Amino acid sequence: MQVHLPKCMLAYQFVEEALKTCLRTQHAIVHGKLNGVLKYNPPISSIDNAAMGRLVQYFKVFCDDNELLELLKDVQPRRNDAAHQGYLLMSAEQNDSMLIEGKIEQAKQDLDQANECLAKLHQEAFRLEKIANDLFKRK
Repeated sequence: MQVHLPKCMLAYQFVEEALKTCLRTQHAIVHGKLNGVLKYNPPISSIDNAAMGRLVQYFKVFCDDNELLELLKDVQPRRNDAAHQGYLLMSAEQNDSMLIEGKIEQAKQDLDQANECLAKLHQEAFRLEKIANDLFKRK
């Protein structure tokens, strides 16, 4: 668990940052599409300061990739669990090898899921970047 939990936490941080990048790009696209027709001040500070659950809520407004949204919904509580209780074991639990093995296996699965989610977010970020580049090249 000592090796897998920090890797999970790092992967979760990358997921959060990729999510924020996608959100910023989504808002830039909206801002560009409005082209001054309506005033639009993207909530960038609320994105920067949001917890993962809130980021997922913001993201789903612009995302129609249901598989990615489901992954994000699954990752979020696992991330919270790891962040807030990852190393929290009672004394008796610390000596329970079956429990420890189960937690190690769960951490491995969580890491795989976080990495899968991150890969899908990277695909979405590249897609959004292309849209933004095409939009702003026309001006």
